[in-house]
Amino acid sequence: MKNLYIYGNFNPLAFISKEKDHWDSFIKLKKHINQKSIFNFCIEGVPLSSDTIEFKKQWTKQQILDDFSKEYVNEILKKPADFILIDALSCVIPIREIVFQNKKTRVTYNETMAVVCKELEQKQIIRTSSRGLTLTELDISREIGKFCEKILEVYDQSQIIIHEAGYPNFYLYNNELVHFSDSSIKTKSENIKKLELVYSLLRNYLPGAHFIKMPKTTYSKDSRQAFNYSQEYAHYIYVNLLSIIKPEKAQEQIMFVYEELFKKSQPLATKEREDFINVKEIIDNYEYQLELYNQKFREYENKFLELYNCIMNADYTSLPWPKNELSFSEFINLKKDYPLKYKTKHSKFYYIFVYPWSKISSFIKYAKKHGFRNACKKAKKNLSQKLKEN
Repeated sequence: MKNLYIYGNFNPLAFISKEKDHWDSFIKLKKHINQKSIFNFCIEGVPLSSDTIEFKKQWTKQQILDDFSKEYVNEILKKPADFILIDALSCVIPIREIVFQNKKTRVTYNETMAVVCKELEQKQIIRTSSRGLTLTELDISREIGKFCEKILEVYDQSQIIIHEAGYPNFYLYNNELVHFSDSSIKTKSENIKKLELVYSLLRNYLPGAHFIKMPKTTYSKDSRQAFNYSQEYAHYIYVNLLSIIKPEKAQEQIMFVYEELFKKSQPLATKEREDFINVKEIIDNYEYQLELYNQKFREYENKFLELYNCIMNADYTSLPWPKNELSFSEFINLKKDYPLKYKTKHSKFYYIFVYPWSKISSFIKYAKKHGFRNACKKAKKNLSQKLKEN
């Protein structure tokens, strides 16, 4: 089993583990490093004690401590996994500079970190900058370059997977996909540009890495949380991971996904419809078999005639193939182009109120040629015959 670091917000394995009936865990998650900006990867941390942070959820508390101490960097570099999955979503979260015991560091200032920092400031344990750090394009390029240089000290490019995650175009509302509004996209435009720049730089620095692009039809489950992707998207990422880490297992998962897709793509025929189709196919196949038998018979006809001529000392010749009779191959080709059509029986209502109107052009032509009275007689006769047949 291959192990994996996830450096970024989105963890597809968290979704997959809930569906053990269909998705086996072929990838062991070594650690999920959540909401840690790539821009802070090469910054030295500060040794903040765990006792100073009062937080009930142990996993979240550890994530905050890692951001202060940068222990996650040491773990990634000193205890490398078989693969590392990176997304840059945390690059859009503000960065704040903090001071602890006259030592400076930078943290990813998400909502949870903001609460913790304010509490620590009140206790006069740390000082936090009043504004987020502004990075120019040059700064971003420099930080991405340092990040890639550090990663490549330990990992081969073939071990690095870049998840090009970003802002989706749709969100789910009452089981319907809705486009994000123009005003909503406008407020995120700076972040969208920043992510595009980061992924472009990662492609330049890591050309040999594996890149997983986000499909244009990806959607969020909530309009207020753009990165709260759907479970279908988690499956998409998971299959992509398998195709890189365990290709043979990826084929199994792709087959499972498409089996479900095929079921939903076309409606299932009713039992009555299936019976009708199967009977029709039996009739067609029976006709083929008869024609095949007839063809075999014609093949042996000449041999029988030769044997008869030999025994009876006669000189009979076989009749030529009839001009209006098809060979077997011709018959097969004709059947493909002109399959049998089975007449559908209509109700009396149809023949009385609908059928006459369908023949109105023929009625007019006949009336012009033979007179209106004769046309009416013929129409009445045809209608009576149809009703009897029905």
